[in-house]
Amino acid sequence: MAYVEFQLRVLNDTDVLATRQGGGQAPGKFRLTQLHKDLIEVFDSWVRGKKITSREEMKTFGSLLYESLFDTQVDNLFSRSLEEVKSPDRLRLQ
Repeated sequence: MAYVEFQLRVLNDTDVLATRQGGGQAPGKFRLTQLHKDLIEVFDSWVRGKKITSREEMKTFGSLLYESLFDTQVDNLFSRSLEEVKSPDRLRLQ
């Protein structure tokens, strides 16, 4: 099994850049409202206090992060990358 790398970098307070191993890149915008910031602080506190007890809680936190980091262009590149990876290979998100 091989891994295809997909890297997402936060460049500053507003910009992200997604790159895929073997070619492909997409600039994007980091969307972080005050509500996002508040929720991330709550989740961070829960994780540090080992209060996350269910898979659903982690899934919710992951969805919040995904929504903040993956705008339309980044999401399109990520979705295409997932579709192009052939079994048994995997896409590794960094």
